[in-house]
Amino acid sequence: MASTNVEFRVGLVIVVGALILASSLYWLQGYKLERNAQAVSIRFDDVGTLSSGDKVTVSGVRKGRVDDLQLTAKGVLVRVLLYQDVVLHSDARFVIRNQGLMGERFIAIWPGEKPDTLDFNTVVPGEYDLGLPDVMGKLGDMVNELRNLVHTIRRTIGSDSM
Repeated sequence: MASTNVEFRVGLVIVVGALILASSLYWLQGYKLERNAQAVSIRFDDVGTLSSGDKVTVSGVRKGRVDDLQLTAKGVLVRVLLYQDVVLHSDARFVIRNQGLMGERFIAIWPGEKPDTLDFNTVVPGEYDLGLPDVMGKLGDMVNELRNLVHTIRRTIGSDSM
């Protein structure tokens, strides 16, 4: 009985220690980004299921995260934190993309090629890329419209022939 109690305590200490270590590493990673970050404000018409904390990639490399989303009269204003080593040009593109089949979102940035750099104090326009879940939803709407069309054609042809 005493052996079981000691094993339980040791196991509990190991689990709690692992949780503290994992949460500390997660917190330190976020702290490192916030301390060494440059902010970019992007305006989107639609953000889908994008939320704070979602990843931001530059040319496919993870270089930041979504910090804040605000609904405005002109769309959704998204504040993104990027590492200081990221250099964006004035023709940079910002696209909300889909990751995986479950509809997780992230922001993909193409840094651009023009010689002048992006002014981080301006709000830049962003694009929304339809992902597989969005396309499947629109496909369902299309099937319903097709059913209605077939029903109308049958009713029209059936009434003329009788």
